[in-house]
Amino acid sequence: MRREIIVAFDGSPQSRAAVEWAAQECRARLVELTVCHVWDGPRAEREAGVAERERRLAGRTLIDGVELAERLLPGRAVRSILARGAPGPELVSLSRAAEMLVIGRRGLGGVAELSGPLPLGRNSPLRKL
Repeated sequence: MRREIIVAFDGSPQSRAAVEWAAQECRARLVELTVCHVWDGPRAEREAGVAERERRLAGRTLIDGVELAERLLPGRAVRSILARGAPGPELVSLSRAAEMLVIGRRGLGGVAELSGPLPLGRNSPLRKL
C-alpha cells in the first residue's frame, strides 16, 4: 500500500474543503498527498477542438487543486493525477493502494456512485466531507 491520501478535486467549494481536510490528515499521518481530477471526456462524437478545450480545462482544474494543496503543505511534494473516465470507478481504482480516499460531499461533476459499500482497498477508507 502506498503511504498516501488521494483527494478528488473538481474546483467546487466542497472539493476545496476536501483538499484542506486531506492536507491536515497528511500532516498528522506523515503521508503523501495526491490530488486527482477525473475528467469525463473526450467523447468520440465531439470535434477535436472541443475535446482539446475540455482537456485543457480539466488540466487547469487539477493545477488549481495542486496549488491549493501545495499552499497547505509548504515544502512537501504533492502528486497529481489527471484521469479520464467516470469519476466513481476511476477514483475507486486509483484509491485501491492508498490509505484513504477523500471527496467532497457534493462536487461539480457529482460522484453519486460513491455511496454504499465500495470496493476500496481493505485499508482505504472513504471520507466524504
